[in-house]
Amino acid sequence: MLMGTGESSIRKRKRDVSEESKQKLKIVSIVGVGGLGKTTLANVVYERLKTQFYCFAFVPVSLTPNMEKIFKNMLHQFDKKKYWNINEATWDEAQLIVELREFLRNKRYLIVIDDIWDISAWEKIKCSFVDSENGSGIITTTRNVDVAKEVGGVYQLKPLCHVDSRKLFNLRIFGAEDKCPPQLAELSERILKKCSGVPLAIITIASMLASKIENENANEDDFKQLSISNLSHVRSLIFFKGFNSFPAYSSFPLLRVLNLSGCKKVDNNHCKDICLYLFHLRYLNLSRTSVTEIPREIENLQSLQVLCINGIEIEDLPSTFVRLGRILYLNVYLKTRIPDGFGSLKSLQELKGRILIGSLTNVHDLGKLIELRRLHIEFQEWETSWKEPLHQCLSNLVSLEDLTIAGCFGSLDSACGDSSPRPQQLCSIGMWNSTIHAVPNWMVSQSTLSNLTIKLDTLKERDLQILGSIPSLSRLYLGVEKPTVDRDERLIISYRFQCLSLFEYWSDTMEIEFAQGAMQNLRTLKLFIDVHKTHDHVDFGLENLSALEHAYLYLDNCPEEMHEVVEAGIRRQIHMNPNSPTLDLSM
Repeated sequence: MLMGTGESSIRKRKRDVSEESKQKLKIVSIVGVGGLGKTTLANVVYERLKTQFYCFAFVPVSLTPNMEKIFKNMLHQFDKKKYWNINEATWDEAQLIVELREFLRNKRYLIVIDDIWDISAWEKIKCSFVDSENGSGIITTTRNVDVAKEVGGVYQLKPLCHVDSRKLFNLRIFGAEDKCPPQLAELSERILKKCSGVPLAIITIASMLASKIENENANEDDFKQLSISNLSHVRSLIFFKGFNSFPAYSSFPLLRVLNLSGCKKVDNNHCKDICLYLFHLRYLNLSRTSVTEIPREIENLQSLQVLCINGIEIEDLPSTFVRLGRILYLNVYLKTRIPDGFGSLKSLQELKGRILIGSLTNVHDLGKLIELRRLHIEFQEWETSWKEPLHQCLSNLVSLEDLTIAGCFGSLDSACGDSSPRPQQLCSIGMWNSTIHAVPNWMVSQSTLSNLTIKLDTLKERDLQILGSIPSLSRLYLGVEKPTVDRDERLIISYRFQCLSLFEYWSDTMEIEFAQGAMQNLRTLKLFIDVHKTHDHVDFGLENLSALEHAYLYLDNCPEEMHEVVEAGIRRQIHMNPNSPTLDLSM
């Protein structure tokens, strides 16, 4: 029984997946703290819907996901006969993604991705999905609101109200929702208050008491003991936003998980006490608290694997931070400086936030984090002499999946022409706040790259050729700073861009035109251009984008006397397009 969610929530999730869209891929993300029943709800919906789909899978992810294992699990569940021996296969992540995409093409599928902890895991997993517009569905569960927003279709699962908590408690112990001996009513209420509406906590405690009752050993003292029990055995503590009263951290010597996100009463004194008493802590979330400084005593937390300090303005981490050898995940403030020597954090897999790079030592340290999967860096000042060290740094990060670079100018290719080794698992690259001379040669080898944001100094034929050769590229955001000198004709895009579904182009001048057969899977086009600085005409070849569904054109500096002519020209191209796309035109 799903207490507190009930049939209405189940019907709503079913409707979201199966009825709201009969054709397009539908995604629902169930989010809430641990123990609320996210997985249970997802599983109920999955079991009730799966027979409506050609293939289906329920896949757990966890804090430290093994992507190869996840992808193999998917394939095996989709077709047990075809992939009976998949676990013995030596395919890498890129090959598994290609296999999944090929298998799912033109099929109606249902997938549950359970327990996603960070955005980078989702970015990697979603590369394996295709949308053949036949009503497929994806359900995800997560404790992280940011992950849920990134996935989309957010459904916030809340704690049980007090009435439902009491019903669940009584049902598990006494066999009926309204059956509780009068002498135990007050003590039961105390226990329920401690459980804070979390179903898992209620069921766990109720099961302990139910076991005693079955053996005829339960009495009032058992209830009393649980209502005032010592907390030294507690492994996880999650405080809700607005919570103002905190027990002494020394009372939780075995604590593994502490989530204080959004608790404004948590300050630097709390942070120091945590570092002095909670030596077994593995997960610490101080996001959006009142902490302004991480103490040197952070080095005491030698078991720490996850640290979240985003949403608080901590600009520098202490030098002792580099001694946290087991740290896997670090989520920091938008601009945080990490101390020299952080290359010793060999286990680090994800750096979320914006890491400020202020020295060549920082670049060398980055290159030592070979397990890193997600990286967002910003150069405080760019030195041309840093180009080769940065190239070498990126070459070392072979596990990288998500890369964002800001403040970089010039070239990202090696002066010696070496294009390997390179990260072979990149799904997303962002360089909007950097301006480079050309698309790097090594991007051609990125077989899993699906999302690219890049700003170029000028646009050349070679750039379009490389971009059009990236096999899995589905979303491209391309900015061009200035027109190419002495070029009178536009660049004709004739490359297929075989997986590209969204193309956003920003430039003062429109230097490109779409040839027949170009971007054959493009569904959404966004153009941001300065009409006054474009070539003489506004014929962009929109009629040649055969799969186009939506066109958004934002034309700046268009003289009022030209509005009618420009609009007529653009609408003519849209009218000639055989797919009859919609047009959103702004001048």
